[in-house]
Parts: sequence; structure tokens; C-alpha cells
Amino acid sequence: MSDEIQEKNDKLHFFRLPRELRDKIYDYALYEPEGLFYWQYEDGTANFTRHSSELHAANQLKYTSRQFRQETCGIEIKINKLIFQSHTLRNSKYVATPPAQQFMEFLDMCSESTLQSLRRVHLDHVGFVEEGIESGSAAFLEYMHHVHEVEAFCQVYPSVTVFWQIFPLALESLLSLGTMFGYGLRAEFPVAELCSSLKLEPLWGSASICHNLWHGFEAPPCHLPKHKCDSYVRADNFRILPSLYAADKTLVRNEAWTKMWDWEGRLPDDIFQRRIAKIKDWLANGF
Repeated sequence: MSDEIQEKNDKLHFFRLPRELRDKIYDYALYEPEGLFYWQYEDGTANFTRHSSELHAANQLKYTSRQFRQETCGIEIKINKLIFQSHTLRNSKYVATPPAQQFMEFLDMCSESTLQSLRRVHLDHVGFVEEGIESGSAAFLEYMHHVHEVEAFCQVYPSVTVFWQIFPLALESLLSLGTMFGYGLRAEFPVAELCSSLKLEPLWGSASICHNLWHGFEAPPCHLPKHKCDSYVRADNFRILPSLYAADKTLVRNEAWTKMWDWEGRLPDDIFQRRIAKIKDWLANGF
């Protein structure tokens, strides 16, 4: 029996399986623990790959037969974390745009059922906050339009969590500066409660910078229906996430120990544990 005939017979046997079982097999075959990486092309098409440097689309099953295409098309988008990042162009056919812009253009290509099925999205913006604070908001304003568009999407689709991933706020100052950044980001952020619970001294100078960067921006009109952008982040499913590459246990412990000592120069164990927990929470779930 030729390989071609054998392959055809295998497909026929597979499609005799119950559809529920086939769907479970598809989910297993197309799931990627690290997520899928988005690539955009000059001709307006795009695909998701299994690795950030891979060329081929993650779902290769849809190219093997018409029925596989019908049954698997779009599954990989619904079951995986989707990662949009700033790419170094490998050749001229790839388009380099900010991750948030890539995401908004991807949404324009999605059906309503696909939008409803999205669950977790990462927008990897390296240097987003650091450059914005240090340069007097120039870098911040460059991305602000996309921030409001993405946050508006999160309000309309609460089932998806979007992580706006930034280069770490320097882990040695994550607690102190992160508290001030959260205060400037959201209308209701428990800054006083956090400072009291973690024994932090508020850095009001940094708070003013963060607050002015966010609230001093005139929000652009949103293109999403029945939504009006404002200067506050109201969607809890829109999260600012410090870079996961900073989640080193030793650095986390050093951060909790060395920042903001009490007046005796000793940190009580319960405060230490609270700081550890808060740092881990921010690194995992964002602000």
C-alpha cells in the first residue's frame, strides 16, 4: 500500500471518531504552553506561530485537507495565550508596528464569535513606562492612543484579559515606584492602604509624574461602538504587567528586604511576607 493511500485511510478512520473526541484531540494538538506569537505581512495577512522566530503558522492541520481546515480553523486562537511583540524584521515582507497597533488590526480581522472566545493577550512593549517617565512623557504619548483603544476593548469584552507588558520598573524599586504607578493609572487604587500595610514611604514626586502622564492626556475618540474613552483605566481586565523576565526569586527577596526599612533598620517578618506576596502578585497579574 502506498504512503498516499495509507494517509488517506488514516484520515478516513480519524473522521469516523465522534466530533467531541476529535475536538479534544485538536485542542491537545494545537495548545502551546508558551502561547502563540503574531506576525503581520505587507499584503495585510497575518498568522500565529509557535515560537517568536518561527516562520510557519502554528496550525498546520488546516493545510492538510478541507475537512481539517473546516474543523480546526481558529481553534489555536481560542485556546492559547496570544503574544504581540516588537519584532526585528527578518525580511521586507514582515511589517514592524507597535504591539498594541498589531492587536487592534488583528481585532479588525476577527468575527464576533472569535472576539468572544479570546481569553488572554500579551502586548509586549519594552521600555514603555521607563522611557515615558524619564523623557517627560514623549514615549508615553506615542502609545497612549493605543492604550485607550485597548482599554476600551477590555470594557466591551470583559472575558478577555489583556496584559500590557512593560520593561520592569527596575525590580529594586518595584514596590515603591509600582505603588505610585498604580495610583496614577487607576481611578481607585489603594495607595494609602498599601503604603500602610507594606510600611512604604509614598514617593509623591513619582506619583505626580505618573498621574500627570496618564490624566494629562486628552483621550482620543474610540472606534468601538457605544463606548466613550476617558483618562482613567476602569477595566480590571486591562493589566500593566512588569516584564516576566524580572521574576527572579533572589531579586524578589532582596527587594522586599532592602527597600523602605523601618526606623530601627529591621523589617518585621509579617511585613516582609506581605511585600514578597505583593511583588509576586504584580509580576503574575499586573497592576
